[in-house]
This record gives sequence, C-alpha cells and structure tokens, in this order.
Amino acid sequence: MAGDSRRGPPQSTIPCQPIPSTQEATGTHQPCRLHRWSPCTRAARLSSKHNFPIDYTLRVQHEEVLRTANVTRLRDGKVSEASLRYLWFHACSQAVLHILEVLPEKHPSRGYTQELSQLLDALGVEYSGYRQSDVDAVVADLVKQLHSGDSRQKAVRPKALLDNCLKVLRMLFGAHCRWDSA
Repeated sequence: MAGDSRRGPPQSTIPCQPIPSTQEATGTHQPCRLHRWSPCTRAARLSSKHNFPIDYTLRVQHEEVLRTANVTRLRDGKVSEASLRYLWFHACSQAVLHILEVLPEKHPSRGYTQELSQLLDALGVEYSGYRQSDVDAVVADLVKQLHSGDSRQKAVRPKALLDNCLKVLRMLFGAHCRWDSA
C-alpha cells in the first residue's frame, strides 16, 4: 500500500537533510521534507515494537481475576480476612507470573513487574507456613482450582490484572497501610 502511514516512512534513495545544530540545541525537530517523519516520531515508532499490541489480552484462569466485588461477596459469606489475604497472594502471584511470561524483554515496565514478582516471592515465604486447613474451605477450594489449571479460561488485559491486584490489596490491607494520594 503506497499511502499507508502505519508502515513507516517511504523508502527513498535521496538522503534526508540534516537538522541544523541550532534546532538540535533547542530541541525543536523539523520533519524531513521528503518523509514527513520527525526524529521523535521515528524513535517512538521504534520503541513501540517492545510494547503489547492495542487490546492485547491474556488467557488466564477464571480464578486469577480477583476483583473487589469477589472479595466483598466472600466477606459477606463470613470468610476471614486472613483467608482473603491468602487468596489475594495466590491470585496476584499467578497473574504476575502470566504477565512476565508474555512481557517482552525490553518492555518499559519489565523491571517493575520483575520487582513486583520478587516482592510476592518474599511474601510467599510468610504464607508458606500456612496449611489448607488454616484457611476457610471456600478459599482453600479456590486456591486449589487456581493451581490445578483445570479451570475455564478468560481473556483479560495485563493492565486489568495488575489493577485488580492493587484494588484488592488496598481493600484488604488498607487499614494497616498509609496510602499516598499520588
């Protein structure tokens, strides 16, 4: 397609004219007369190959999508806070592992996601002492389904998984933590 702007600048044998040094110093980039692409646009286009495509979704187990409404429903069913925190840990750990499996190596949030995984691993040391009998039966069943891999699948955006983890974290640990407004 000759006029398709999504494919990048058209190839030409005529070299682009260099940007004068005064414009380099001030940071104002003039687009090339031949290609209509500024250096900033080109850099953004090249770095976008390390991001997920628009509307990218992961196939995860239904139990991995832990929302505040699910926690409220379990609370109304008289499930203990300790059991809910145990469920949150397992659901978020699985979600972060699934995201890390598909996250490109040069993705801008790769480092943050790896740090989050390390924090959850450290928290796992505390929860490793828990036995299935220490948590409510409903939560024990959910955790068992979560790790069995036999559950039905659901398509979810990676950001939505992390957003749900944060919202439930604030819901369960909010009374014990001070959250900055920023």
